[in-house]
Amino acid sequence: MSPFELALVLSWVAAVLSAPSVLLSRAARPTAALSWLLAMFALPIVGVLAWWAFGRFHLSVRRRRRQRAQDALRSELRARLPQEDGAFPGLPRLPEGVQAWVLPPAAGNQVRLLSDAATAYDAWERAIDAAQDHVHALFYIWNDDATGRRFRDALVRAAGRGVTVRVLVDGVGTPRSGFFDELMGAGGQVHWFLPPWRPRQALAVNFRNHRKVLVADATTAFVGGINIGDEYLRWADYAIEVRGRSAAQLQEVFCDDWHFVTGQELVSGAIFPRIEEAAGDAAVATIAGGPHQRLNAIREMMLALLSEARERIWLTTPYFIPDGALLAVLRVAVYRGVDVRLVVPARSDVRLVRRASRAYYPELLGAGIRVFEHPGMVHAKSALIDRQRAFIGSANLDQRSFRLNFEVTSVVDSPVFNTALEDQWRALQAQATEVRTEDYQRLTRIERVVDAALHLASPLL
Repeated sequence: MSPFELALVLSWVAAVLSAPSVLLSRAARPTAALSWLLAMFALPIVGVLAWWAFGRFHLSVRRRRRQRAQDALRSELRARLPQEDGAFPGLPRLPEGVQAWVLPPAAGNQVRLLSDAATAYDAWERAIDAAQDHVHALFYIWNDDATGRRFRDALVRAAGRGVTVRVLVDGVGTPRSGFFDELMGAGGQVHWFLPPWRPRQALAVNFRNHRKVLVADATTAFVGGINIGDEYLRWADYAIEVRGRSAAQLQEVFCDDWHFVTGQELVSGAIFPRIEEAAGDAAVATIAGGPHQRLNAIREMMLALLSEARERIWLTTPYFIPDGALLAVLRVAVYRGVDVRLVVPARSDVRLVRRASRAYYPELLGAGIRVFEHPGMVHAKSALIDRQRAFIGSANLDQRSFRLNFEVTSVVDSPVFNTALEDQWRALQAQATEVRTEDYQRLTRIERVVDAALHLASPLL
């Protein structure tokens, strides 16, 4: 037997021995289980290695650690940040354990839509320069480019005048380098979330912190889909600025992640002050989702709210890899007479995901869902629901956001904000081309076969 034949036989044996792990880890998700089993038996060497490196949920210990980190903060924070009954009328009540990640909603907030990265960056820099006590920054990507240096230098200035600066970046999205040395030298604290260069965390490359949160002095906070990098100035993307009681929700997301990474508890009065007076018309509920949750809080809340829509559901996402439940909710919404529309980029920065997304078009179009392809890179993650409600956050409409990443999304209840987001949505739609059934049918057979093949791998993307 040649070395190659021996390696092939051993890899098949490894695939057989790995099958129970796949079946147990993907229980109640037969499509994902079948995709992994297909990959392991069709390409046994690659498939088995990929499963044990990326696919298996290495979360039993991390889930317990994450729960302990949450419990250490929640009791004291709930005393400081009591939930306001009636602050968010009609907000579904999720099952116990999932509801804990719907942070206490509050009314009376000022919420401003930041309709592109340039607007967001200016607002972020002003908030950093005005901060007097602390700045907390949590990002998936922080590039070493002109934009990255702009915000690093702004935080260096803040640290130089005595402001406490805490930065948390993802260990894969922002690889470790000397980029933050100047900030740390000025007194800023910088940490990486599950960095893969640490031996015990090397196999956690799938469990990324995809959140984008900035908090200045507890009362002003920002959330959305925008990372820190030059390319975001060219992309269509959104963020929001929250002033008022709900800024504490985003502060809590940061502090929870900070405690998980560093073990430090941040529950002082300066970090969570009481804000008594209402400042605006918006109610906000912030939802933190992650792979440590047996039911993803963002996915569950989104499905619940979409299923209640009566007039419209207008979505934007850069990566559309829906599961069966999301597809069913959107189809049934159309059957109820709801206007369901989706804007996606015609050319994605992740081409494989774009091709897999396109395989869903026949089902979407056949159900009456309108799909628009924008010529630029649409990185915005948003949903307009009727005339009152909107989602803005870091979560894409894909299985990576709903299963593998730590994400954060804010649900805003405000007709004024809803109208502002509608204006931006219409501007994107005006630049986009609506996809027709015949457009997909014009694709060559090879293109459709490739789309379908990548669609089979969609549970892995």
